[in-house]
Amino acid sequence: MPSTNFTPLLQTPRILTFGRGAHGRLGNGTNRTINTPTLISPLPPSLEDAGVELVQVVCGGAHTMALGRVRVKKPNSSEEILGDEGLVYPFGERTFVVAWGYGANGQLGNGGRADAFTPMLVRLPKAEIVAEIAAGRSWSMARTIGGQVYTWGKGLRGKRRRAVKLAY
Repeated sequence: MPSTNFTPLLQTPRILTFGRGAHGRLGNGTNRTINTPTLISPLPPSLEDAGVELVQVVCGGAHTMALGRVRVKKPNSSEEILGDEGLVYPFGERTFVVAWGYGANGQLGNGGRADAFTPMLVRLPKAEIVAEIAAGRSWSMARTIGGQVYTWGKGLRGKRRRAVKLAY
């Protein structure tokens, strides 16, 4: 059965949603159904930073995820440290994944099982650069530029092969 929410991709980092709002799946802070595209505001600080580009938005059964990236200066030497976390970003970018909506199966990736009515950061290792995200009825996944695949949510009928520890 197709999802009953729709998220058009717009100029970054803006996201508009409309449709059935149950469980916060529209990310606007309510459960209300909305028939006209409405801006999600506010986004988490990681997606409101200057220079953030919205790369991808995906809709699951009753949750939505967005992938954002920000370009950072490449290090001039192996000694140069960049970023607030003290990490070096050798590819010149860092990425963020946020999720909102129905969370009872852990598909939001924030370490809990509660619904999220506004976008919340997904807990992925900070050093990973996410290339692509996907969402299904009750699961989510992220693929990194190095080919690592992180999955979370409900693993019924082989939809998710094994649990991956998500940590900072």
